[in-house]
Amino acid sequence: MAGLHKSCQPVKVILLSCGSFNPVTHMHLRLFEIARDALHRTGLFKVLEGVISPVNDAYEKKGLLPSKHRLAMCKLAIKTSDWISVNDWEVNQDGWSKTADVLDYMTDKYSKKYSENVKVKLLCGGDLLESFAVPDLWSDEHIKKIVSENGIVVINRYGSNPEQFIYNSDVLTENKNCSTAPGKCQVPASRLSP
Repeated sequence: MAGLHKSCQPVKVILLSCGSFNPVTHMHLRLFEIARDALHRTGLFKVLEGVISPVNDAYEKKGLLPSKHRLAMCKLAIKTSDWISVNDWEVNQDGWSKTADVLDYMTDKYSKKYSENVKVKLLCGGDLLESFAVPDLWSDEHIKKIVSENGIVVINRYGSNPEQFIYNSDVLTENKNCSTAPGKCQVPASRLSP
């Protein structure tokens, strides 16, 4: 019985939200709270931290404020949080970083910090998930890597339909019910609602 309990220890998770944060909003922060609470309720995950990673200035978005201002706004927004932080790695790169590369960096950073494997999961709204279908925005290789190696925590936003989008995507459907460890503790991971 003790072996069974040990094999199903909660997976330690870092929630990572990448984006322009132009500006950061109350809802950005609520996504972290909603996701953490929902993951904890499953009993399969223990969220250690939430991380906001603002996009580099080279990201082509009309009206994007300079990163120094977006970083400052994000730091002010999380000032009272004891578990959400802002990471400036992405804004300090020479150019725009692909989300898969940011996830790799964060996985390495937090695995070293906690001296063990942690899962860095991409936290997003349904709108970001649906952007996977935008031609030339995401490579199939990166989508597959993100969903199979890291995982995505999708919070449904008004006007988006993550379940339908997942159903229509072969890559997402393949990884919809990935296990947290091979053969152990199956996780139904398609959508988390408040």
